[in-house]
Amino acid sequence: MNKRRRERKRKREEQERAEKHKRFSKVFYLHKRVGETPLEMLERFQKGLRFKLWQRKQKKICQKRKVKRKGCQKISLAYAGRLDPMAQGKMLILAGEACKEREKYLSLDKEYLFEILLGFSSDSGDILGVAKKGEEVPFFNHREVGNLKERVEKVLNNMTGRRKMKYPVYSSKPVRGRPLFLWALEKKLDEIEIPEKEIEIYKIELLKIKGKKVGPLKKELFKKIKSLKEVKEESKKLGEDFRRKDVLESWKKALSGIDGNEELIILKIKTKVSSGTYMRVLAKEIAEELGWKGLAWSIKRTKFFAYDIV
Repeated sequence: MNKRRRERKRKREEQERAEKHKRFSKVFYLHKRVGETPLEMLERFQKGLRFKLWQRKQKKICQKRKVKRKGCQKISLAYAGRLDPMAQGKMLILAGEACKEREKYLSLDKEYLFEILLGFSSDSGDILGVAKKGEEVPFFNHREVGNLKERVEKVLNNMTGRRKMKYPVYSSKPVRGRPLFLWALEKKLDEIEIPEKEIEIYKIELLKIKGKKVGPLKKELFKKIKSLKEVKEESKKLGEDFRRKDVLESWKKALSGIDGNEELIILKIKTKVSSGTYMRVLAKEIAEELGWKGLAWSIKRTKFFAYDIV
């Protein structure tokens, strides 16, 4: 008899857990803006109408099914995966019981659109880094576009498949218990080995080669960097507000001496990759294969390949 009771109790508890998961589990697609951190995006979402309406719906379900309201008043939120401050695009926000399945969503394949600025490099791999001008800066030439297109497509064709990629030094990857960016800020990278991750590039294609005049490019660059919310937290003092002052000064120096009417080359690329593939690293690698310096001018995540997300 006791055995039957235990079995009935076990089944009832399983059913209750399933019901709870169904009621309080939700995955939201959100758009992160350029200059916004994932945490700022999450806070913006919590204040928005979309989340409040969903939260109100869950409370009504609680009342209708006579569930204790205490469990409905605060629903956990978490984001699955990050985007760099200068990147934009889709992010997944997990609500309620979905937070317990975060690892599943972290491993999803993704699609990106990103642009590479040729002739310049930075220590972060994107525009939010201390920049340097390469020994050779290629300028846009309409007559040379066909030849450059062939060279880029040849490089991209050789990049598909599985391989190892080093983490960018300005990333949150932990090394010996500390994020990698702290080692970089403290100038102690020579004391550690930069970790690698196995990634896969399923598809990568060139969409466009364009020229952008230095004058407008400079204005857009500074606008993006200044869009970052000022950081005043003492715990982040070492990073000095994303190193904004040093970054802006380095770009002024890197772009000085170049005529404002000269057109720099930007490559627009679309790719489908496995989780953990950094566009900043990919941009640098593509440029180096072409024989120049390069960095990610823009990054936009356009898609998650998850067929069970609604």
